[in-house]
Amino acid sequence: MSKGYKLLIKGELVQQTAFSTAGSEDTDSALDMPMARNGEGRLTLRGSSLAGAFIATARELFNDLPDNISEGTPSAQVERNRGEKEPENLPRMKESVWIFHNAHPVGDVPNVEVRDNVAISQKTGAARHGAKFDGETVPAGTRWNFLMEVDRYRDESGDPASSIALAVAKRWKQHCWLGRDVARGLGWMKLENIEVYELDSSHALEWPNAEKRPGEALQQLKVTPKASPLEAAKEPDKTLHEASGVFTIEVNPETDEETWGLDFLSVGGNNGRNIEGMPGKDFLRSCNNDGRLLRPMGQTEQTYLTGQKPDKDIDFRIATTRNESGTEVPHIPGSSLRGPMRHTLSWLLRRNNETVWEPGDSLETADEVTKLFGSTKDSARLLIGDALLTDDEWQVLVLEMHAEDEFTGGVYGSGKFDRTCLVKGRFKAPWYLQAPDEEELEKGLELMRQLKNLADSRRIAIGGGQWKGLGWVKLDIQLPETGQEENRD
Repeated sequence: MSKGYKLLIKGELVQQTAFSTAGSEDTDSALDMPMARNGEGRLTLRGSSLAGAFIATARELFNDLPDNISEGTPSAQVERNRGEKEPENLPRMKESVWIFHNAHPVGDVPNVEVRDNVAISQKTGAARHGAKFDGETVPAGTRWNFLMEVDRYRDESGDPASSIALAVAKRWKQHCWLGRDVARGLGWMKLENIEVYELDSSHALEWPNAEKRPGEALQQLKVTPKASPLEAAKEPDKTLHEASGVFTIEVNPETDEETWGLDFLSVGGNNGRNIEGMPGKDFLRSCNNDGRLLRPMGQTEQTYLTGQKPDKDIDFRIATTRNESGTEVPHIPGSSLRGPMRHTLSWLLRRNNETVWEPGDSLETADEVTKLFGSTKDSARLLIGDALLTDDEWQVLVLEMHAEDEFTGGVYGSGKFDRTCLVKGRFKAPWYLQAPDEEELEKGLELMRQLKNLADSRRIAIGGGQWKGLGWVKLDIQLPETGQEENRD
């Protein structure tokens, strides 16, 4: 019988939300964070990014990993890479038996979007100075090819590298997070269409094949995938503490029973720069054509059809994205939910004389809010996905506004502007909470319960114009009945 050679795991990563991964810095680009592309200009998810996320999931599932997967603790590896003194008895680094191929979008090339971001101050709720930035994202629904190898020929650990890889792939069928800003809604994915191939030494001359792309080379091998690809997955030996739920945001004057009036929603989009692929450039015109636009008095239908009032002339746009059919629709970025929630929860705890640090502060001891939402030092325990429309019932409005001169009662100088806002729409966003132990999970869930109380009383405002009748919309936070404490299957 031929000796074991390679185990190949093939599949497709399907985006549940928008996705962004770091690319090279382009001095000619107006963007702060462009997407990664290869020399042919193809959107690229680097194998190194996949490896990092795959190993991180493996560390969540298992207490110890064989050194032929990832040698030494992450902190020890960092010290060694920096040239610092090595810890005693630390073995030398060796090449991993896990090999990850670069991934690219499957099928038609998706339209890259540009997403604006801004950091807000917990104390004021306003934008922090110098903290506005933007980056390219790939819209939800995009599929990426996934291919990894386990080098069984070099595996001297009795083959746990293969069974652990299958266990991680099994977990990724449920969900995984890739790229940057996963706590703010980007990079939520699932691994689908998983196929597992076992190669023996008779395939050594055919794989790898430097003359063909990996997918083409794999087809030429004529190897049948395993009927039950994940049956050999190793059982996780770590007990994880996690909980999940859903945020529901609703803007609808017809169902709003509150007595203080109507509240619209204006989550800011791009600021009108003419960047290729940036959404929003023809959004109002398409809304007018579809009957979704409520126009100000004096603005006729021809105004939008002829481009006399194009989107680039709107001072404040709303955030939009393209759905799976390519239609541009409103959405609420996870960051636009995360920021107001952190600010409002911090405000509540400070009123109770609890210490809450500002993001970016030099932390002496991390407070509970910082543990939940993260800092520049520690990752967030709470991840919030993008809020996407639940149906096709939505409508927008253009408001014409002005700054008033308090002395004359008229318009102040050139302070006249307009703002697009959403007057009808229903959105849902997932959230996920993970903690190191049961006690910390319960602390996180207690903060979630406090957030729910604030949301139920309409105390969490989303988006801009919060003191001008915008943003105080219905927000429902679905909580689990009890904290979940389980082994990952």
